[in-house]
Amino acid sequence: MIVSKKIAEMFRLCGFVNTDYLLENKIYVSPSVILNALEKEWRKWKKPLCMQGRTMPDGGKLLDPTFGYDTAGGTEVGYASDRLFASWFTCPESGTAQSITVYCRRHNVEGTSQRCVIYKKSDGSKIAETAEASVSTTNDWYSFSFSSPPDIENIDYWLGIGFDAEFGDAFRLFYDSESAKGGYSSITYPTFPDPWSPTTTDRIFSIYCTYTTAAPPTGWRKLQYYSEPPTAGAWNKLKYATEPPVAGAWNKLLYEGE
Repeated sequence: MIVSKKIAEMFRLCGFVNTDYLLENKIYVSPSVILNALEKEWRKWKKPLCMQGRTMPDGGKLLDPTFGYDTAGGTEVGYASDRLFASWFTCPESGTAQSITVYCRRHNVEGTSQRCVIYKKSDGSKIAETAEASVSTTNDWYSFSFSSPPDIENIDYWLGIGFDAEFGDAFRLFYDSESAKGGYSSITYPTFPDPWSPTTTDRIFSIYCTYTTAAPPTGWRKLQYYSEPPTAGAWNKLKYATEPPVAGAWNKLLYEGE
């Protein structure tokens, strides 16, 4: 069974799986998923193309990668004063942050006095703030976009949301329990401290960052398929320098352009 529904959706859309990535990140899938998914464009590419925000040959939309906690927390908490709450997560690779999404709601009245922020965990330095976005009284995922998307790297970051209680109307957040995973502080909205020194808490808030990644590194090349273009969601034969390949021997695969 796939643990994350978001990961499952990515695999469903792209039609293939990179097993090295699954093992490295301890993502468990059934054998049928592996057997039914096999299109992999870049040799030794660490992450499946479906997580690179690319377009499939059939024109299907692929999902950009995320990091954070994409599960709606089982516990709800509300605050009627200006606060900043965050949880820290490890970004798996270099990229550009596009938005932060939070599972939350307003208690009584829809409002726009909230925005998200990303801090470097090591020194509390502020990386960037998002624009404000409206949050209603309905429990839901709300996304906040960066006006100037910041570059991020493979380190730990605080992903947070700060808010104005707006005349005493409590802001509601959702979380699960995890040791020392969360942080909070009072703020005077819309000012976010820089650097930030939070009080730690055993709460992992429902918040994640969506980002985009760069093109494959210089020098990496695409392998040739026996029939071009390959068929999405089907078995596709790679092209060898000598056909048919010799059983039990080393056989050279051809790169695009060879």
